[in-house]
Amino acid sequence: MWPIDDNSCEQNGGEIFRRRLAELKISPTFRIFTAEELDRATDSYSESRIIGPGSNTDSIVYKGLLPATADNTHHHPIVAIKKWVSFSGHNIDQFISELISLSKHPADKHIVRIVGAGCDETPLPVVVYEYMPNGTLHHHIHELYGSLSWEDRLRIATMTAEALACLHSAIPNPQFHRGVKAKDILFDEGMVPKLSDFGARLMMVGCFTFLRIKKDRDGYLDPEFSNFSGRTVEKGDVYSFGVVMAELLTGEFPVSVEKGELGKRFREGVAAGRLLEMLEGRVREEAAGKEKVVEAVAEVARRCLMVSGEERPTLREVAEELRSFAT
Repeated sequence: MWPIDDNSCEQNGGEIFRRRLAELKISPTFRIFTAEELDRATDSYSESRIIGPGSNTDSIVYKGLLPATADNTHHHPIVAIKKWVSFSGHNIDQFISELISLSKHPADKHIVRIVGAGCDETPLPVVVYEYMPNGTLHHHIHELYGSLSWEDRLRIATMTAEALACLHSAIPNPQFHRGVKAKDILFDEGMVPKLSDFGARLMMVGCFTFLRIKKDRDGYLDPEFSNFSGRTVEKGDVYSFGVVMAELLTGEFPVSVEKGELGKRFREGVAAGRLLEMLEGRVREEAAGKEKVVEAVAEVARRCLMVSGEERPTLREVAEELRSFAT
């Protein structure tokens, strides 16, 4: 399905990754897993354990079952194990520093926790996350078309904006996602959305070309992100989130061959007064009697999608506005 060449993996930085990760000072909440532990957890990376490809195009995600802890406080916790299928050893120090930084994100209930990483004898980088059983927002919008109610969409948008705002206002070091997309928003057993992956951040220090990053985040990248010197930061996250909001409202993909980028079309359509014709069918039906709220939410999305970053709101402002509509 997704073949892995262990020889090429060794050449792509796995040995360096193991050595540098072992040398770094690790957070008390960040666990180093041995190759044997990860093998057991995934039944030797069995195809039956594959959840799907990672949010970026160079990884596979497996459902893992960890052994019970010595004090029996956690009995066989389920995790998601993300294994890179290709990786470059260039800038490995930065990659690991980013990984450790991401593991120290603010303890926000809407951010997927990074549990740890593979180190001992793993042929390439492996990152372990808490498990989200109900899939991605991308799946619910595009593969279960019409399955989300208007209230669900507004709740998901509000909680995701709050998670991003939490990252942006973290003290002393603000954090940025650098390319949030619908596949990065996962759901727990209660359909509570959580922000995950941060793949673009890790890709940017893993010696991936600009064209690779652009392809992976096609339709979501800030128009001002034209090269590595203009890396997406705070207002880039705002733009990407605006695209996710447009997906929630329209049910359309972020980019298509026939129609181009959704962000641009949505921004121009709302400004031209064509919102109603762009809404997904279920949203249009449930908007009856709530037209002012739907229009206000669409206007927030339009402002997030402004070409100039200076004209976009902050995620804190977006979260506060969306929260006011949900009450």
